[in-house]
Amino acid sequence: MDLAKDPGGNVVDLAKDPGGNVVDLAKDPGGNVVDLAKDPGAQANPSVDFVATSVTLKNNAWGSLMPHFDFIWELTENGNLAHISENGLTPEDVEPVVLNPDRISTSRSSGRPIAFGETPDGHYIAVVYEQIDRTTVYPITAFIIED
Repeated sequence: MDLAKDPGGNVVDLAKDPGGNVVDLAKDPGGNVVDLAKDPGAQANPSVDFVATSVTLKNNAWGSLMPHFDFIWELTENGNLAHISENGLTPEDVEPVVLNPDRISTSRSSGRPIAFGETPDGHYIAVVYEQIDRTTVYPITAFIIED
């Protein structure tokens, strides 16, 4: 099942509840701002399983316009945030590689796109992801490529 679509194939707005009310994914039940992408243990609304981050990098080092993507981070025990964390990575490592990869290929094991590039701290990584729509990405997993 596509994570951004309901069983009928309709696109699901992950920032709204079933009644169409906007859900604030970045605040805990007390109304305090929580950075869920950096702190998976943050105390947030237990009914929230996803957080979406929106990243736009205007220009890369060569002055070229870079794309805008919304990244979906699943906050469950077996979610994509847990998968990348197990490999010593964070959303801050993964998102720039998807936005500006050195190379894109197809994963031999899953058939999904895989982006290769350097993290801000210099690790060369691979990011397997699903392109939900033109501007939405769901990173499946990411891992450091050892020399």
